[in-house]
Amino acid sequence: MGGSLGRRDVVLWRACAADLPPVPVVALAPVADLRRAAEERLGDGAVVDWMGGTPSDVPERYAAVDPLPRLLAGAADRPGGGVAVLHGDLDETVPLRQSVALTGAPGVRVEVLADAHHFDAYDLGAPAGRALVAALRPRGSASRPA
Repeated sequence: MGGSLGRRDVVLWRACAADLPPVPVVALAPVADLRRAAEERLGDGAVVDWMGGTPSDVPERYAAVDPLPRLLAGAADRPGGGVAVLHGDLDETVPLRQSVALTGAPGVRVEVLADAHHFDAYDLGAPAGRALVAALRPRGSASRPA
């Protein structure tokens, strides 16, 4: 499991790693489209700082780690893998469009959390937190809600 920029993108990268065994992952409000995030200066330029430049400055870095093209091409659609993306519709830290960009990607399920902000899933008593707990349960678990 990972969230936002950094560890959340490592989680998406891991879901795409063809040279490693597939694993299911959960991403909370991920920065899924690094190029767009850089262009929009998301987080006051956090992506550009993290990547060491813009997509035009260091295109090879973006090509190596941007999860969006890989996920859209089906990188997470492997037996034992898959990605559950949870993103609050009221998130002002990472825009919901970052997760919506993954809609339709093979092996990716995007769940929009109603009335949830960026950190609401960390409150396990809140509806967003309960959605996180459900997403973390093993597939096929008897206690997993339908």
